[in-house]
Amino acid sequence: MKPELDNQSVHRYMRVYNYYKQLILSQQLAPGSRLPSIRRCAAELQMSRTTVETAYMVLAAEGYIVCNVLHLFLLPSFS
Repeated sequence: MKPELDNQSVHRYMRVYNYYKQLILSQQLAPGSRLPSIRRCAAELQMSRTTVETAYMVLAAEGYIVCNVLHLFLLPSFS
């Protein structure tokens, strides 16, 4: 499933952000699971790595994901 790319009124990074936020909130991504690497996600969505990285950073800033030492983006486990 790809984020809605046709909505030109929303910045591309926000489209990626909203896509993953919805997957997280709807629990389609389980706590503790890994998100695709920035490079892989960018290739799959046909967007720049900078766009995906910005979306991931916003998700991290809002606490939806965490970045570990190896720069792997994970969903936090709430227990």
